[in-house]
Amino acid sequence: MATAAGRHDEALAACTRGLTHASGAIGRTSLLVTEARAWIGKGDAAKAHRVLEEALRSARAIGNQRLRERNVQRISAMIASP
Repeated sequence: MATAAGRHDEALAACTRGLTHASGAIGRTSLLVTEARAWIGKGDAAKAHRVLEEALRSARAIGNQRLRERNVQRISAMIASP
């Protein structure tokens, strides 16, 4: 919500807190995508790209095949877009 409201620093802080507690691949992937969006909002495309690469690695560890494929496809598209 903070990212959507343009409060990127708040979103980054929330993601950092969340990632310390995220135990599963789905939650970790979601937090990393949110973090990447916050970096994009702050204008740091290079940092966003690095975080998306990490999100992609996390998405590939999702146990449910349908969720894994959907997340990998979504993140891959984000990485490919300028």
